[in-house]
Amino acid sequence: MSPVIIIFAVVLFLVIAYLVLRFFKLRKKKPKEKKVKEKKVKEKKVKKQKESKTSNLVELKSSYVDVVDKFLFRKELKVLVLISRILPRGYVVFPKIGLDTILEPVGKKDLYDSVKHENIDLVIFDELTMKPKIAIDIFDGSIGDEQVEVASPMIIKALEIAKLPLISFKVKTDYTEAEIKEPIYKALGLATTESSEEKEKTE
Repeated sequence: MSPVIIIFAVVLFLVIAYLVLRFFKLRKKKPKEKKVKEKKVKEKKVKKQKESKTSNLVELKSSYVDVVDKFLFRKELKVLVLISRILPRGYVVFPKIGLDTILEPVGKKDLYDSVKHENIDLVIFDELTMKPKIAIDIFDGSIGDEQVEVASPMIIKALEIAKLPLISFKVKTDYTEAEIKEPIYKALGLATTESSEEKEKTE
C-alpha cells in the first residue's frame, strides 16, 4: 500500500471523526439553546407586562373620579321621603335602581339586553326577601324629562312581563298622603283604610 493512500485514509478518518464529534456536540447544545431562548422570551414577556403596568399607572395619574354633587334631584328626594313615611312595615324603598339588578333574562335575552342599562327612579322591595315589588317613575313633563311610558316602551313591556307594577308620580309642589299611599297600597294588595285605633288617635 502506497504512502499516499495511507495518508489519504488517515485524513479521511480524521475528517469523519471530526464531523461525528461536532454532530454530537451540536445535538447536546440544542436543548440548552432552546432553554436559553425560552428564558429570553419569558423575560421579554415579563418586561412588556411591567412596561404595560407602568404606562397604565402613568395614565391613571392624570385620571380622577369624584363624588357626584346630587345623587337625587329634589323632586326625586321629595317623593322618596314621602314614600318612606307611608310604607308599611316589611317594605323599603331605594332610588336609582338598574334594571339589570332587578330583572333577569328567561329564554332569549333580546328584551333583557334592550333594557338592562336603564334605571328606575325608585323601587319598593320586600324587606325580608329583597324581592322588587313596585317600580316608581317620577316625571315633570318638562323638556328633557322623558316619562318612562313615553321614552321607553321596552321598559314598560319588560316590567309587564316580569309582573312588576309600575307607578308614575308627576312632580308637584305638594302631595297629599292619599295620592302617594293609595296606588302603592293597591299594588301591594293592602288596604288603605285607617284602623279604628288610628282614627281615634287622629280624632
